[in-house]
Amino acid sequence: MILGLGCDIVKVDRFEDWPNFTKDRLLKVFSEQELNYCFSDKNLILQRMAICFSVKESFFKAFSSFLVKSNKTEHEFSFMFACKLVEFTKTTWDVPTLKIDWLSFEEKIQDKLPVISVDISVSHESDFVFTNVILH
Repeated sequence: MILGLGCDIVKVDRFEDWPNFTKDRLLKVFSEQELNYCFSDKNLILQRMAICFSVKESFFKAFSSFLVKSNKTEHEFSFMFACKLVEFTKTTWDVPTLKIDWLSFEEKIQDKLPVISVDISVSHESDFVFTNVILH
């Protein structure tokens, strides 16, 4: 059963100035590992930032939808709060995945969460990135 669904699309050039931001500012959105991934190929920095950002936004939408459907909305949290708890990674064959700090989400909403599986999909062209997150 699908618990939550979220998608996001971003224009890559939205991140044009981001490589010039201070590391402290970037760490408000991205993890250290995500920044290493983004900056590991100078030709793909903007696209990779767009991917990491967009997948976090998709997760936020999916998880928020789950919380609303589950009547767990007493304690709010923001997108920026979620950014610190969700990390984009790649596994074997570059399959995208998310590392999620579920315990911190439980502490924030002051409620136990069921076991939640996450599937993500990432598509990109030179100008746009589209991501999709399904919680089940």
